Amino acid sequence: MFTERVFGLPKEDVRRLEGDASGIYRTPQGEVGDGGRIWKTIRDIYHVNMETSGQVAFLASRWINDFVSSIEDLIPQSEWATIPIYRFVRQHILRATTMTLAGPRLLEASSMFDEDFWELDRAILKLFCLHNAPRFLCQRGWDARKRLLDATIRYLGGAWEDNGASADKEDGVEWEPDFG
Repeated sequence: MFTERVFGLPKEDVRRLEGDASGIYRTPQGEVGDGGRIWKTIRDIYHVNMETSGQVAFLASRWINDFVSSIEDLIPQSEWATIPIYRFVRQHILRATTMTLAGPRLLEASSMFDEDFWELDRAILKLFCLHNAPRFLCQRGWDARKRLLDATIRYLGGAWEDNGASADKEDGVEWEPDFG
């Protein structure tokens, strides 16, 4: 399955996703696998965090603050500056979005997150189409994928260690630095 090969999902997670045919609705639409109702759980997470106006307003405000802080030092205060707009938008909007949705620690785990993300973005169609082909046909994409996966594993390991798995974690926290 391409989720394992292209995205690097562990075999156990691929098995769980494939085993859940129950869908996203309250009443299961098919067989529930060993991993439980994974698709409904994912939908519920998005529903709670992305479909209520209060949470969306909070995330939008957080994003604006992250974006402004990422460009504050970049722009000279007293004179005009010429900047390459496409690179500017890609770099600073990606950083603000990542910090808002995942927290800053993901970016701290990879100093080249931006470059690797966009390298993988350029290569993703090739990786889908050539997922069974030799890796040398899209080496830069595979390398970017590996660096992003390694950074994500480091980030998640530290995040769960710091507070993610803690039973003392407060309910109702709108945002925290490990998981956004």
